Amino acid sequence: MKKLFIWLFVCISLSACKKVDSDIPDDSIFFGRFNGYIASISTQNPPGAGQASYSASNIPSGGSQVKGSYASTIRNAEFAVTFRKQYLLFSGGLPSSSAFQGFFGAGNVPYLTGTVTDGIAINYIDKNGITWNSERGDQTGSVFTVTKSQPSGNNVKIESSFSCKLYNSNGDIIQLTGGSFTGQFRSN
Repeated sequence: MKKLFIWLFVCISLSACKKVDSDIPDDSIFFGRFNGYIASISTQNPPGAGQASYSASNIPSGGSQVKGSYASTIRNAEFAVTFRKQYLLFSGGLPSSSAFQGFFGAGNVPYLTGTVTDGIAINYIDKNGITWNSERGDQTGSVFTVTKSQPSGNNVKIESSFSCKLYNSNGDIIQLTGGSFTGQFRSN
């Protein structure tokens, strides 16, 4: 009988430590097709070779209110992709955890353009050092969806899917299709 209780205790303890299926991984992952060519980066080891970084810009908007802009970048030796979301309006030095986490809630997010100032932008630097950006042109038919959002301390981890047009400084276009991104955004 004692062995049965010990066995039950061990089974219950192990099941309590099991990772929840809805957890978003800590690794940053990008996958997409640039004009049909497959590109991917992962910070997992292996295959690795990817690095992730995060930045926050708090832009004074007058009085005690601040506009926050948040970026998450994943890069390897070949290329880099940055996701920037703006603007979170808040008061004080940093947004509250609940306001910040709510800013990255699940659902469709508009692309930043000349007329849309609250949304998301995708920036891609290719292996030749050419910068391509979703903000430089029309995004009719483009979509960015946060499919899952999860608090991570004061930060937020997201999973997303997207497609859009990326423009270089000459107005040339790359179609980014079948995109997915898993990564983190930090509030400071």
